[in-house]
Amino acid sequence: LLDDAGFLPPDVVEMVERCPSITSEPQDIAVATQTVEFMNSTFALRKCDLRKVFREQPTLLLSNAARPTGIYDTGACPAILASTAGRPAAGPRKDKNDTATSIYDTVYLLSTVGVRPKHIKEMVVRWPQLLTLPIGQMLAVTDFLTSLDFEGSVGSLYRQHPW
Repeated sequence: LLDDAGFLPPDVVEMVERCPSITSEPQDIAVATQTVEFMNSTFALRKCDLRKVFREQPTLLLSNAARPTGIYDTGACPAILASTAGRPAAGPRKDKNDTATSIYDTVYLLSTVGVRPKHIKEMVVRWPQLLTLPIGQMLAVTDFLTSLDFEGSVGSLYRQHPW
């Protein structure tokens, strides 16, 4: 899989250094294959860009259940967001919990706030950690920013200053 995607031995070493769990736990090769194929089909990345994304965020090769979880404090309470926005804050999808679905949800969120596909591709290559953020957190922050009614779009803010 890694050879086909253009990975070199130093890339694999760097990925294992950043995320040792990709070798310590038995991995479902199908999940990693699906994620690499999804990234290729969605973004049509050059091999060097695909390598960069997975070198910086090797946890994308893990299933969502195997990923290390962290709590990201956005400072935004969903109840406050709901009252500010005048509607309930959207929540993450509960039916599927795979990496490709999480990436799709992130891409969909960015496109709905006005980020063009070419800019999403640039953001993914520059800031691959964007794909590892919990979609619930992204939805909460997006809902809050939308409620502020500032000039410009939330998409342009994300493009200039992602998480």
